Amino acid sequence: MALAGQENPFIDNSTFGNIWQCDNRTDDCYQCKEILEELENIDDDCDRHGITFVKTQDFSIATEFGVSEFPSLVYFEHQIPNVFEGDLSIEEEVLQWLITQRTEDRIELITRVMLESMVEETQYLAVYFYKLNCQICDAILEGLEKIDDECDVFGIHMVKIQDPQLAKRYSIKTFPALVYFRNGNPLLFEGDLQNEDSVLEWLIDDDNRELADEIEEVNTRMLERLLDESLLLAVFFYDEDCPDCEEILEELEMIDGEADLFGIDMVKISEPEAASRYNIVNSPSLVYFRKRVPLLYDGDL
Repeated sequence: MALAGQENPFIDNSTFGNIWQCDNRTDDCYQCKEILEELENIDDDCDRHGITFVKTQDFSIATEFGVSEFPSLVYFEHQIPNVFEGDLSIEEEVLQWLITQRTEDRIELITRVMLESMVEETQYLAVYFYKLNCQICDAILEGLEKIDDECDVFGIHMVKIQDPQLAKRYSIKTFPALVYFRNGNPLLFEGDLQNEDSVLEWLIDDDNRELADEIEEVNTRMLERLLDESLLLAVFFYDEDCPDCEEILEELEMIDGEADLFGIDMVKISEPEAASRYNIVNSPSLVYFRKRVPLLYDGDL
């Protein structure tokens, strides 16, 4: 198992397992040493599944992701962290968990620090607050796992967290609970969490997804769905590194409300594969779809 350095470039990998050991100022963490020996036994198995396994004693990395208990194991996929909550001393359990994360799309367990970062960076974020040793929490979580893929289609990232103190910040008095962040603005679900279909319907409802004074960001899969459902759709294709795009977006957001009055939905997308699929050569570009028929705007954006 490799030793990770301070620059943590391994987090940029698509899949990653990482163990944080105990305080490197002391060699008295026998539990860390024993668990590390167990994890060494599954290192080769992880390699076969495309999972890079490293270890670190750099506490600045642990702090960055809100890890406060040691040893801890965090799995990264596409730079998104997921904390292992099982028994690290049972290597078979750890290996099965890692393989499940690698092969299935599961709802990630995050820390408070991770959540605070994701709330700032994620346009649509659904957060499931729950408690340990709570049977109803576990049952509801299984139901939410069934709609996780559908949420992805709508650009909604779903995570879970165990943090009673943080829950109070969002007026959560009983567990479990679901909070929907739209550009950082929280909305508490007040329906039946045991009915995952009603949860999905609530998450994708236009009134709940609506962002004040901002054009909605979509992914390629969601764009395809919108083209099937919307008779009139204006799509702004742009690059995240485009110096002029932010100014153009501000101008377009000024006419977004007026476009709504004419039944024209307006969205934005920055995924290169979407631009390629619709033969968009120049970026930024504005394309107006009428019943899926595209019309490229050739004026001055």
